[in-house]
Amino acid sequence: MERMDVRNAAVVGSISTNNVGPPTIMSFTAKSVKQFNALPRNPRAPSGRVSNNWHFDVRYIPLEPTPSHVLFLVQLESSYIHTERLPLDLPSQSSGITFFPETGADAAPEVSKALICFFLNKYGNHRSSGKAPDAHAPWKLTTEDATLAEAVGAEFERLGVRTELCKVDVVKGRSLTLAQEAFASFWSTFKKQCGITVAVSAALSMPESIVFKNLRLQPWVGDVNDDENTKALAYTQRLITARPLSQEAPPSAVGEDVMKQLRLNLMLIESKSIGVVREEADEGNGESAIDLALRFQFGIDCTPSRQLCRNYLVKAITSPTSSASTKSRAHALLIDWHSNAAKDTLYSRYLHAAAHHANESTLLSNGDVSPAVLYFALYTLEPHSQKVVELHVQYKAVWRALEKRKEEIAKEMQKAERKRAKNTNSFQPIGGTFANCVRAIKIQQAYTVSGRVLQMVKEFGMADETDLTPPTSEGIDRLLAKPVTPPTMHRPPMTYAGCRQMPATPPIPLRSEPTTTRLDPRLDTIPVGNTPFPIRYDKLVIAVGAYSQTFNVPGVKENAHFLKDVKDARKIRSRILECFEQANQPTVSDVEKRKLLNFCIVGGGPTGVEFAAELHDLLHSDIAKHYPALARLSKINLYDVAPQILGSFDNSLVKMFVEEQGEVPFGLLVWSTGLAPNPLIESITEAKKHERTIGLLTDEHLNVINNDGTKDEDVWVIGDCGIIDGEPLPATAQVASQKGKYLAHKLNKIVKDESAPKPFEFKNFGSLAYIGNWKAIYDRPGVEEGFMTKESGRVAWLLWRSAYFTMTLSWKNKILVPFYWFLNWIFGRDLTRF
Repeated sequence: MERMDVRNAAVVGSISTNNVGPPTIMSFTAKSVKQFNALPRNPRAPSGRVSNNWHFDVRYIPLEPTPSHVLFLVQLESSYIHTERLPLDLPSQSSGITFFPETGADAAPEVSKALICFFLNKYGNHRSSGKAPDAHAPWKLTTEDATLAEAVGAEFERLGVRTELCKVDVVKGRSLTLAQEAFASFWSTFKKQCGITVAVSAALSMPESIVFKNLRLQPWVGDVNDDENTKALAYTQRLITARPLSQEAPPSAVGEDVMKQLRLNLMLIESKSIGVVREEADEGNGESAIDLALRFQFGIDCTPSRQLCRNYLVKAITSPTSSASTKSRAHALLIDWHSNAAKDTLYSRYLHAAAHHANESTLLSNGDVSPAVLYFALYTLEPHSQKVVELHVQYKAVWRALEKRKEEIAKEMQKAERKRAKNTNSFQPIGGTFANCVRAIKIQQAYTVSGRVLQMVKEFGMADETDLTPPTSEGIDRLLAKPVTPPTMHRPPMTYAGCRQMPATPPIPLRSEPTTTRLDPRLDTIPVGNTPFPIRYDKLVIAVGAYSQTFNVPGVKENAHFLKDVKDARKIRSRILECFEQANQPTVSDVEKRKLLNFCIVGGGPTGVEFAAELHDLLHSDIAKHYPALARLSKINLYDVAPQILGSFDNSLVKMFVEEQGEVPFGLLVWSTGLAPNPLIESITEAKKHERTIGLLTDEHLNVINNDGTKDEDVWVIGDCGIIDGEPLPATAQVASQKGKYLAHKLNKIVKDESAPKPFEFKNFGSLAYIGNWKAIYDRPGVEEGFMTKESGRVAWLLWRSAYFTMTLSWKNKILVPFYWFLNWIFGRDLTRF
């Protein structure tokens, strides 16, 4: 596309005669208002042929490289028009980014000055032929937008303009149609004047008048409404996304890089007051201008201000002392300012402005673009370009950067695909339990073996770790989940079937409608539905886990929360905060508050006890800061039918305080009473089952045992749904993890035609349980002597933390989990609801 310039946008003349004159040179001084008030004013124009009424509006012309807002003024009866770039003092070859009004009040000062200067400068003195009429004031001014009309009238009044002109009328219907036709003629002539080709001209849509009253912008309260440390973290994250990709830290050092930048920014915020930063920014320091803009965005030591945030980012761009990298970062930060202005809508003007800043940021960075630019290009610009064709013919630097990045990724993926093609396998389990996830990850890490061995069902792609669920009040619940399937560039071929995620308890029966869906044998995917379907396999791994046991107690499924997976933990977290918000209402009595803040846990095993401990810490630390009066009314009750909680631990580590209660009101009920068999396991009739748990019996190699006593060499069972015959093991993540690793090793041995490993042997590393207040207990049953056979207190807590760290399933989480632990320790837990 040609390089288009709108510095000649101030065009004066009669479009009907195709007279396009030179730009107007205007200036507004203190005498301008007095001179304007002194102009003659009559109902008819000097020619006497048309009325002396003028219509105006504001439009945004998004032509690169100098997009700008313009004042469009037309005498409707004669189609005599005038356009003027805003603001008035804008240099002819400069971009108009300094002026971006969001309300009629924002636009009114510049619009009022432009109107006064237009009539003072004899609006007809640029006609190419004929004698220009004498300067005179308008009889009436009209516009489409009521808010702009009111704001311009108020600005005229403030400036001291004659009273009869301080009222701007709002028009509709025929007047607006005439104004649109006049601007369409101007727009066509203007594009020809700029030398735009016919093909490109056809793609450029005509700018519409801006109706400020229709804008629905988000209230500007900053991105976070929390303490200063959390605001500093958001400040840091925004700066990181605006820096070039070449400055990104490697994946293994992301957490360390964020902490380093956070410490530096905290030092900067503490060492420089906002007054000092503002003084430096006003003197032209670009870095200080960016710092101040982000302080205004997040409300750091000040009241959040959307307009001031933008003003200082623009100041960083326009400052003559700012470096190219500083300007590039300021442009990148302005992308988000424009693209997230409205909650559910992206207005055309804001889209073009964001694209302009992305384009400028790319040009200034010499192709070393920032993540903010690429994210905008991929997820905003490219999708919208499907409908807004003109986006394709502009912003070339952004499109080139996006295509370059796509080519780099494609080359990496092709390289990985060639490597994968030489070494393929396809292991896919039934179920998404923790044991299965560990097994699948281990197999994927060792997929150098060859041969397509089996087709399995991918039920869902997230790991659910039962024993990791209680600590989700730490605010790291998202990190407990890891996709089972690796990134595309590393993934061996897999066959998928759509299935629903396993709930914590068997679903309440619903009436299922018959389906007429026909399966297409050419497709690798199978539609989700209630219709059973067969699936072939060479080797089968069953790891569907178990459900939460309810003992058929009425109302448990409908009213209780479970501790089975991350989704359950998020529901519990949301309910806790909801209880405090409800209890905080002024109309709630103290009795009702105590009922709402009574938290009941059924189940005295490690999961129930750890949840009670985490809840205790949450109530006595972060909740107490936000709801000090309510925290004292909260109560935690732990119930169990057994004579002792933590029955698997040594008696010396457990102290009991028993109290029987009758009917108990509660705000939250958490149910953690063991496991119930999965309906899929119950439906299997060909294999032997454990009498008490109904789990499938396996031999020491984890192969399923048939009813006739033989073992099936091609079917394995791991996790909570499988029990080794004669050697029942506890249903814990420790057991499931070891079974998963063992089977992953064995399957890779099989496809390599190597000798099978020895029978599975469980190594008991002991049991851990967190009991609150940074204390835990550790027990290693069966070992009476040696190092740390029984421990309690802070030492056991360190062991407990270390165990959770080692159970994270990726290096990414091994970095992020301690990082978030540290953040929670410094800044407290995040109590926002999402």
